[in-house]
Amino acid sequence: MDVEELHVHETLCEFPQVEVDDDFEKNVWSTCPAIHMPSPRKAPSQPTNRTPARRIEVGSFPLTLLRHSRCFKIPPGLLTAKPSTIVRGIWELNLQSREQTLSNETPFVTIEGVSECLEMTAKIHQNPSDDVELPPRLSCIRVLRIYAAAQLLECEQVIAAARWRVRRNLKRKHLRAATAAALAWHDTELLRLCYWAVVGILCQLPPAPGLGRLGLGQDGFEYQNRCWPLDAFVPALTAATACCRAVKEPATVGSFVVTRFFQVGSEVSLFRETSQGNQSELLRATLCGTMAVIYSPDAAAAALMPPAASGAARMYSEACCGILEVGTLGRCFTLREGFRLLPGQDSEEHEQLRKRFPHAPSIELGNIAWHMNLLSLAPGSQKRRWRFMLEVPGMPKLRSPAMESSTAGIELMPLDAENSTPWLALGPNSGTMPLGEGRALCWRHPISAVLAFATAIAAIHPWDAGLVGAI
Repeated sequence: MDVEELHVHETLCEFPQVEVDDDFEKNVWSTCPAIHMPSPRKAPSQPTNRTPARRIEVGSFPLTLLRHSRCFKIPPGLLTAKPSTIVRGIWELNLQSREQTLSNETPFVTIEGVSECLEMTAKIHQNPSDDVELPPRLSCIRVLRIYAAAQLLECEQVIAAARWRVRRNLKRKHLRAATAAALAWHDTELLRLCYWAVVGILCQLPPAPGLGRLGLGQDGFEYQNRCWPLDAFVPALTAATACCRAVKEPATVGSFVVTRFFQVGSEVSLFRETSQGNQSELLRATLCGTMAVIYSPDAAAAALMPPAASGAARMYSEACCGILEVGTLGRCFTLREGFRLLPGQDSEEHEQLRKRFPHAPSIELGNIAWHMNLLSLAPGSQKRRWRFMLEVPGMPKLRSPAMESSTAGIELMPLDAENSTPWLALGPNSGTMPLGEGRALCWRHPISAVLAFATAIAAIHPWDAGLVGAI
């Protein structure tokens, strides 16, 4: 049967059992905005000449007070989801609209949100090839209501458009509501965006926003009358781990990974050369002051970053694979991953949240440094004053031969096998090198792509040395 009507009701209050009296019969129609109850049953006729015009049988019955109701005319085939139950060919949809109460069945759904969702769905139905975009200048809460209605009616294109608008306009004051919508509708993609926005705030130095403003309490994440355990954020963390797993794994035993290393301004890229002669981008880094943020250029992960995310802000995204920190005099570097939540805040409440909130703790992946070659100080020695060293837990220390700078290239080998095949090699950088060629970067097992990329970035410090910078 083709559905032609959709009746939507916003329920103000429900009473399981209501006793009927004369005052109720006289005043109920004037004091309630709308009423939904079973049809009254007339009492048996009395053996008199006069029968009451309307008489509700003495007893109790369920009563529903409605704040607002609206009927929508739905063209056949416009909707495929069944919002509720079909009653005589009509869809009946009941929404909870109590103040400061988030419904379990229809969270954030309002009649206005359903109306705007149906308007967008009708436009998509008429012109399937057009791009879907929400009207401009909508508040974040209004966008969330359209998003919730689209989730209820299973309008995938409207869901994607609303999710994109939330991503573009997400501010701190609406972060709690957006997170609640993602959790209530089990939307992992929207949850991933909100999760990293929350992590970015939790990693700020004092003064930082209170935990209550973010909805983080002792029992979990709270919004209005709903509460979710903090473990509900685990899918967002799992997605981040999967995003960077490939570039953190060591190279295959017995094989060399051949890549090209490019720097243009404050952006550095690493491209892998394939057997067909093509190049695929493995990693990218943003050089900002005393750190380099290494991240995956994966399109899906990049789509979850706020549009303004750049520089250090990329640390708080699931695409981040590591952070290279510059140490003393620009000669020592530390590669880290993960975060330290609530820095500088050591109260019991903050300590408990650090333990319970799902996140990757900050750990040190390795150290890179320029060490002075003391033998070069002897009379008659050549001016090869520096050795480049890499120290990683679980690996032997790697060291380069003595050199003046990294311009001529770097080869790293174990300390006790300096004449063996290099474990990592960064090609030379000559002043006549064409801009499009970059520098060769090769490594083998057990070095990973992130570690090799960080080593090359450290080798070209200071990072403002030009298009293909070198020391």
